[in-house]
Amino acid sequence: MRDISEFSESTSPYELFSHIYWCIINRKIRLLSELESYMSEVPEGPKKEFAFKSAFQMLKEIHWGFFSDLDAKSYPVLWKQLTIPHRKYPAIGELKRSISITEIFVAFIDIHGYTSFCREHKSHTAMLQLLDSCIENDIRQMCRINHVMGNRLRGDEIILVGTSAYDVMNTVIMIADYFGDRKLIRDSEIVKKRNEQILKLPKLTISAGVAGGTRYSVMVITAAGDLSGSVVNTAARLQGRANKVAVNKSHIFTTNQVVAGYKRTMEKSSDPCFSTEDVAFLDLGPVGFKGVELRLAEVLIDQDQMYRTGYQDVLNKLIDALKNHSWSDRAFTSLMDLIISAARMTPPFEVALPEDSEGLLSVSNQTVIEIISKIFDQFLYRKDYPAAVEGLKGLSEILQQVEHFDHAVLLYLKTVISGYSTIIETYNKHITAYTEKNKTLLFSSDENSKYENAKLSSVIYNMMSDERINRIEPEKRKSLWGRIAKDLGHDIESMPYLDK
Repeated sequence: MRDISEFSESTSPYELFSHIYWCIINRKIRLLSELESYMSEVPEGPKKEFAFKSAFQMLKEIHWGFFSDLDAKSYPVLWKQLTIPHRKYPAIGELKRSISITEIFVAFIDIHGYTSFCREHKSHTAMLQLLDSCIENDIRQMCRINHVMGNRLRGDEIILVGTSAYDVMNTVIMIADYFGDRKLIRDSEIVKKRNEQILKLPKLTISAGVAGGTRYSVMVITAAGDLSGSVVNTAARLQGRANKVAVNKSHIFTTNQVVAGYKRTMEKSSDPCFSTEDVAFLDLGPVGFKGVELRLAEVLIDQDQMYRTGYQDVLNKLIDALKNHSWSDRAFTSLMDLIISAARMTPPFEVALPEDSEGLLSVSNQTVIEIISKIFDQFLYRKDYPAAVEGLKGLSEILQQVEHFDHAVLLYLKTVISGYSTIIETYNKHITAYTEKNKTLLFSSDENSKYENAKLSSVIYNMMSDERINRIEPEKRKSLWGRIAKDLGHDIESMPYLDK
């Protein structure tokens, strides 16, 4: 056959399929609708059915990309959401290319240690094949168990797509657990395989981002079957953030919509995959990136990270203070309370500082609390706001040397410092203008004479400038600070940004 019009009663099913085959290979037919239109003149019957169904499988393999394994039997829920079913054959459907539905969830996963493992065992192909087998077989099985589609993007990157926050999140946790050391998975077949295979491999960790569940989540499937769209971009960005903070631990970031969906399903389940003791969520509040705002949450699966939920209420107070632009005092004091809580609950640490900072050679839990006490005194009692903000900056530099100090606390510390730096700039201008206007009230004539002479010496001048500011009554400094903080507060970015 050179053309479909040459079809006759003597044409065999294989000849018909062979013709359609070359039409697909030559890209004359790309979509199911094009296939159906091209074969419309062929009479209904076993020949057409055979060629049509066989051609559909080819279209899937060539043009469905990520979803080439999708079928109605293995993934009934995904099939219903992602395809337009054929009117005659339920197992055949047109893949939707642009999907905007609430119940679509995407996860990006990166396996840490994969590259170094491959480099270390480059001469041991059996070990490389073992790791590849674990990813290709066991992880795919976890996906199927949870009704989730999973594929590798590159060697150590995996993307998951599902229609349930519970299913996708459980799959991510199972993958982290599979490579980790908690061993929460209860599926006997996976456990048996892991005991036989994965124990030969070193412990690996993952970073992951899970997104979806928003009203206007959009996922686009390209002509080549690749994924794009807002939900995909968000998941990838969250994975990038998790990858940035990962230090010998698996980190999973998600959104509050995913957490809410996960909890709703978990509460209804008579036999949840993981208990509340196995998995916890830390609400990190609203964050922004690339002009998008989302409510970020971290999924805690390691027992030695569960202590962080102990200061969730304190973190919520800081989030509320920033939301209400309470820059005059509450944002500051809430941050102090958060850092103190984190320092008290973080497992004991003592880290040598690379350089002497404020007379410190090392920093420990107690050291952090003592520094906070000093900054509290400067802010609340002495009303020395510039010194208090400088103290925050110094504390930030010190805490960055502590490897396991809560990254979320550091993110909010950075955000608050940025906000107060804006206020301080205006406050210093006003306080300097005030001291100059009221110099005769603050200094005696002799002191003012010395002050003018001191301008010739910057060191003495700075000392006397500070002293003149200290002569202003604390309540007046507080009043000026409060007014400036209120005036500028609504213009200050109070939301942490992942891009910064």
